[in-house]
Amino acid sequence: MQTKDTCWTGSSVSKAKARKQEQKTRTAKEKRAKAVVDSLKLETNLLSQFPSLGVYSKNGCNLKVKFCQASELSAAIRAWAYELCEQNMRSLYEDVWGWKPAEKQSELKHPDARYLLVHDADGSTVAYVHFRFEVEDATPVLYVYEVQLAPAVQRKGLGAFLMTLLKLVAKKNQLEAIMLTVLDANTAALKMYTKLGYKPHHTSPSQADSIGHLEEPTGYEILSLQLGHQ
Repeated sequence: MQTKDTCWTGSSVSKAKARKQEQKTRTAKEKRAKAVVDSLKLETNLLSQFPSLGVYSKNGCNLKVKFCQASELSAAIRAWAYELCEQNMRSLYEDVWGWKPAEKQSELKHPDARYLLVHDADGSTVAYVHFRFEVEDATPVLYVYEVQLAPAVQRKGLGAFLMTLLKLVAKKNQLEAIMLTVLDANTAALKMYTKLGYKPHHTSPSQADSIGHLEEPTGYEILSLQLGHQ
C-alpha cells in the first residue's frame, strides 16, 4: 500500500523535476537571447537593411536619418543631444527622478548606446533616438532610452516615423519586443505610443499597482510592443 508520506515524497520529486526543467528552459532561452543581442551589437549600419527609409519627406520636412554607435558621436553632437534632452525633459524628470546631468551624459556615451540621428537639408542635427539591444526577462529586446526632437520638427509625424523604423529593425533582426519608459506627464508621447500599439509591460508600476503592490503613483510607465518572434 502506498503511504501518505510516499505520495508526498513523489509529489515533491515531481515538483523538483519540473522546477529544474523550467530553469533549464529559461537558461537556454537566456542564452539564445544573449546571442541575438551580442550579434546585433556588432552591426555597424542597421539602416542598410532599409535604404528607402533613410529619408523623411512629409509635413514640410526634408530630413535624412543616419545610424551610428556611441563611439561615433562627436563631442559636439553628444553635447547637443544632452542639451536637447535637458530642454525637452528636465522639468518632467525633476518631478519623478530628479535631473542628474552626470548620469544622463554617461548614458549618452555608454558603449551599448545606438542612435538614429536626423539631419535637415543644411546638415544640422534636429532629432535623435537613443536605443540599445538588451535582454529583458530572458527575451531579446530593443530598448528605447530617448526620442528627442528639436521644436522645429515636433508635431510633424517624425517621432512616429522613427519608432516605426525601429520596429522594422527589431523585427528584421529577430527581436521579440520593443520596450521603453515614458513619464505619465508626457501625455503627447503616451498618446503616440498607445496609437502605435504599445501597452504596459508586466513590470510596469501600473501593473504592480493594479494588484496592490504599490502605495503611491510612480509617475512613469514601462511600455512594450510585442513583435511575435518566439
